[in-house]
Amino acid sequence: LAAELLLSMTSTSMLHVPYKGPAAATIDVVGGQVHCGFLATPTVLPQVKAGKLTALAVSTVTRSPLAPDVPAAAEAGAPGFDAPFYLVLFARKGVPEAILARMNREVVKALESPEIRERAAVLDVVTLGGTPQEAAKVLKEAAAKWAPVVQRIGLKLD
Repeated sequence: LAAELLLSMTSTSMLHVPYKGPAAATIDVVGGQVHCGFLATPTVLPQVKAGKLTALAVSTVTRSPLAPDVPAAAEAGAPGFDAPFYLVLFARKGVPEAILARMNREVVKALESPEIRERAAVLDVVTLGGTPQEAAKVLKEAAAKWAPVVQRIGLKLD
């Protein structure tokens, strides 16, 4: 979806080659079977440092702390482009409010711990503990942003 968003924002055309995971995609970009890919910073940084790949941009509005010399996409010529990846903890509908509140407090507490922050930084993840209402707002905004991309490419659930 990030590639499709970039293509639509820049009026660019490119063949999308789907992969089941980042390892195979990285191997094919390094090997020249495909010309480029949207790949996670921790996955490709060793290849960039070894001179086997060139990092063109990161997909977020700010530079990655793991690769501060790599520009954000907006700096590299795609103003307004932002394609972050979110991990959100969900609970089934109907869980009592008191349990949700306690789960949220404990998760936020864990995300603020130095151990979790250090591990997240290695993975190029920014932890953003917050309320369920804040998470719902972020998800609603993301859905509004990605819906036109999904519709444009005709993406459907199996």
